[in-house]
Amino acid sequence: MKTHDTKNPAATAKGLTLPIILAPLGAVSCLSSRSKALCTTVMILGLLVCAGGAHAWAAEAAGHAQFEPASVYVPAGNDCVLHPKDNPDRSQSIALRSDADGVVRFLAVRPTLATSVDQLTLDCTDSLGNANTYSVDLRSEDTFVQRPFDPSLANLAFRPGLTGDPLSLTQDQLVEAGYGLRPDPTDDPEGYKTWLAAVSVPSYKLKAAPRASSAPRSSQQAAAAHVSAENTPSFDPEAVFLFPSNYWTGAQLTGSYQKNATSAKTYGYVENIATFTVPTITPNLFATKTTVATIWNGLDNVFQAIVDVSASATAGGYTIHRQNFYHDLPKVSIDQQGVDFTPNGGDKILVQEWYCDAKGHLKMAGGYGCSIMIDQTQNIEWECTQSNSSDCQSYPIESKYLTNGALGQTAEFVIEDDTGETDGNCPKATATTNCYDEWIDISPVTMTGSALVVKGTSQTGKSVTTSTDPNVFLLTDNTASAPFEFGDRHFLITLPTGAVKWSGLSSNIYYWDGSNFDDLSTPQTSATARPGVIFGCASWIAVGPNSRGLTKGTPWITGCSAAADGNFAVYQMQTGGAWIKMQSDIATQLAASPEGDIWALNAKGDILYWNGSKFVANPTGGCATSIGVGPNSRGLTHGTPWITGCGRAADGNYNVYQMQTDGKWVNMQSDVATRLAVSPEGNAWALNKNGDILSWNGSKFVANPTGGCAINIGVGPNSDGLTNGTPWVVGCTPLITPQGPPFNYSVYQMQTGGKWVEMQSGAGVGIAVSPEGDAWTITFPMAF
Repeated sequence: MKTHDTKNPAATAKGLTLPIILAPLGAVSCLSSRSKALCTTVMILGLLVCAGGAHAWAAEAAGHAQFEPASVYVPAGNDCVLHPKDNPDRSQSIALRSDADGVVRFLAVRPTLATSVDQLTLDCTDSLGNANTYSVDLRSEDTFVQRPFDPSLANLAFRPGLTGDPLSLTQDQLVEAGYGLRPDPTDDPEGYKTWLAAVSVPSYKLKAAPRASSAPRSSQQAAAAHVSAENTPSFDPEAVFLFPSNYWTGAQLTGSYQKNATSAKTYGYVENIATFTVPTITPNLFATKTTVATIWNGLDNVFQAIVDVSASATAGGYTIHRQNFYHDLPKVSIDQQGVDFTPNGGDKILVQEWYCDAKGHLKMAGGYGCSIMIDQTQNIEWECTQSNSSDCQSYPIESKYLTNGALGQTAEFVIEDDTGETDGNCPKATATTNCYDEWIDISPVTMTGSALVVKGTSQTGKSVTTSTDPNVFLLTDNTASAPFEFGDRHFLITLPTGAVKWSGLSSNIYYWDGSNFDDLSTPQTSATARPGVIFGCASWIAVGPNSRGLTKGTPWITGCSAAADGNFAVYQMQTGGAWIKMQSDIATQLAASPEGDIWALNAKGDILYWNGSKFVANPTGGCATSIGVGPNSRGLTHGTPWITGCGRAADGNYNVYQMQTDGKWVNMQSDVATRLAVSPEGNAWALNKNGDILSWNGSKFVANPTGGCAINIGVGPNSDGLTNGTPWVVGCTPLITPQGPPFNYSVYQMQTGGKWVEMQSGAGVGIAVSPEGDAWTITFPMAF
């Protein structure tokens, strides 16, 4: 990734428009920009980021830019693509469709910065193939006027709320009246309660769109272990199996399926029902390509009812569709069906699928697939239960799939990553190893539901959930682009009672894999997590030598949540990549010696070291604003620390001290640096307030002969003919994002002849290098 910062560090050393200054925690200091504009400071990893320009982005710095509902009048039946004005790149666009009431609804970010996108373009094609273009002015209040969906303009049929005793009607009568299938109130009381709340309210009935949904085809296969037995299945929960998954995350019920000698004796999942709240979406902060995900429940990985969510850096959107793969018909004819309606973030959705006959009656081998989706917040229903319906037909299932045990093998509750299937994200159609597959950034989602297991063609059976099915595959998140592209998103998947929950993980820790900084978040599940484990969010990083089977050094980090006194918990990576909490509320900075001794600074500037069980105060005291640790020398046995002191000179720099014999702090040079790092051989490097890169020549710090500008530095062992260690630095030119402040910066390595080589743009704000030479970065720590 070299598109945002093509300059080497030397070219950015002075006169930055967005100068970056190293400073001690708690200090406030800024260089003036060339324009003499206002300077706003934000603390990042103990660094002060100074943003030139008269716009204050402190509020945005505390979190992501925020989407707001937006809309444009476009006649119903238009397929549209929304993108920044003059940038029709499909990888920066989202697909939309005008709703049945003549409005295209989407999400957008109000422009607040000089660099913000303030004009979008909506390219649309109507049902006759005519193309039209609509301009979207993000500085106009009219763009953000609330325009609720209007069923009267859409000419939708009315479905009254269910009244009277729901048990007085048969299942067939309920389906034919548009209320879906009724869960058994005794066997599945929670499901019955949820269903009754949805159908007791009047709704308007949507019509299927005349064309297939523009959403990605949700067709990746998830593995399942099917149980074969002649006996009646046990419905006590027996096992949850962890199954790393690159695309799906969620739960797949498999334990109640039993293929027996005949269809009449085979047990299978015939119906699946769930409710969830549509999540909020956050813009792609780091200007990544468009991300897309689908939220669905289904049967057998072929029959699904789906809410789609998508986002670029400038826009986001929701749609709904359903799909079925139990046929050989062309995709555009019946494989996927969309609808001209947009759910909103926060809407409560009920989704239900079942195998049925032509009239929608529950039947495993009835030859059709029925579904119903109800937006309980907007009182909109999409019912597809009749084979001859003019609004939405049930899906036909070909006879070759109606054999014994072919249907009902699994029931799924899933969020799926469809980013790689989006136009522009996979430049080679056949290169599945060359796709952009990052997760969209959404709020947590909990899907609660149950599946009905029946024997043969019965309409009654036993309801099972993630808590009661004998076998549940918990599809854990292992998603990454191949080759890796920089991103921060993963999901933690857990199983609350009768439900599945997806929670976004803050993941901002990366290691150099030889070609780029690869993601080292290690998503955990409720089955593997244990107290003290976090999920890869760091505000500072130091890397010691290999240990516990780790092969890229042993990272130590401070977490992302500060205590009241300003200190953070400290974690160490141990066997298998698990982050283990070593001590709470203790430090703000860390440094590692080549032998693996860990030193720390706290918010007061106290100097601490790890004694094997906890951090303890350095016996000879001292106060520091930065620390680096070299190998043992002068009789020291925990490494040889170098520090910048706490007395700041007029120019913003600090004195540098080295610990020597008996732990004495010796002033090596006054008024010279703000940040330190030491190579495994003991060579000290420094940065000063201006970002100049300095090295210790044996008597003083001198400017690096090949120049450079840096906000952070780590030093590995000698390589490429270098004899003072091999520095890696975070440069001074930020990655500018379309909608947010610049958080991340390019990383450079010094190579042969002292040349600075850009390794990756936008790769982080903090850096550390192991004694073996493995480089790690951390990005701006953001909750997701």
